[in-house]
Amino acid sequence: MGVTKLNFNDTLRRIPQKSIPQKLLSTGFNMIKLQVTNPEYSGVWGYPYKYLPVMYITNDERHEYRGGQEGIVMPKGTIVSFMTCNTKIATGVDAYVNAQLIPPSGATGEIPQFIDQLNAGDIVFSPIDDKYFGYQESVVALIVPANGGSPATYKYSTLDDETGGWSVNGDTNLVLGGNKPMGIVLEHVYQDIRGKYLNYQTHDAYSTIITGRLDVPYVDTTIMTAFGDDTDPFTDGGDAYYDLWRKWQFYRFASGSDYGQSGTLLKSDKFGKFIPMGSVNRTDQTVGKLLTLDCRFPKDLSAQIQNYPGAVALGTITSGVPVDLYLFTIEVLKAEGITSPTSAQVLDAVQSGAVGYARIQLLM
Repeated sequence: MGVTKLNFNDTLRRIPQKSIPQKLLSTGFNMIKLQVTNPEYSGVWGYPYKYLPVMYITNDERHEYRGGQEGIVMPKGTIVSFMTCNTKIATGVDAYVNAQLIPPSGATGEIPQFIDQLNAGDIVFSPIDDKYFGYQESVVALIVPANGGSPATYKYSTLDDETGGWSVNGDTNLVLGGNKPMGIVLEHVYQDIRGKYLNYQTHDAYSTIITGRLDVPYVDTTIMTAFGDDTDPFTDGGDAYYDLWRKWQFYRFASGSDYGQSGTLLKSDKFGKFIPMGSVNRTDQTVGKLLTLDCRFPKDLSAQIQNYPGAVALGTITSGVPVDLYLFTIEVLKAEGITSPTSAQVLDAVQSGAVGYARIQLLM
């Protein structure tokens, strides 16, 4: 009996590019991977604040067959804060709004539960404590993005119209008062639309990570001068911050100010992204410490994998740059005036130290 030899001497027929899902060819990607080493959970579970604006809509085709696309209000890795019965929130004015928060003992409150199908789409409100889709007693906080201690203004958009949440484009801006960080979210946080549909609920309460090590993309704004900042990310200024902040977690710093040095203390910017504290002393705004920067790519044999044309995956297509970092760098280079960045230009930006991965130790 002859021995069957397993080899790849046969002719390989390539997959036609037209058969590759178009979403692999698009640039509308969000952050794909977030790994935390030695994570410790806060032990606090909370729902996202019901009136957070939609950052982006899921492009996963599976959701289109399970009730429609869904809105994400905080991407994975976002630095977050907890709203309690004593949290100050401002919607135009600085005031306590117990109708929207976890109520203190003895207080009453209501939250939107469903849209009335008989009375011109009116929103029907239900008591927080007495209804199934309110807040069960074990949920003692709501989750919102951290803002570094400074009030942050959020604007609604047509994305809010598309998802059918509790806010719509044109509603009064949401102003979150200055808050304090209580960890990061390890997964994308979806809108709290519990109760909106009779037969549909896929998301529930979330918790946060308060310690651990993680890698997130970084950008050196001393080199990438057109990256932008959190001054007004809802107005397109042609910068990369505007294009990236809704979908990504990242660390932005200026090497010219020595903020790329190991040991730099980190805090949240106005929208939950990592930035330098600008001081050497920890405060109640400290969220982590920079361990190191990594721009040494490609590395390992996985960087040499040959890919099908159009498939965005680690290997020769990305010049050995990890997929998240590759997609992140493309948007940064576009802001710098490069219309269609090539994989060679991406690799050059990484190897020059302009972008890369920041390894961060969370400190809460």
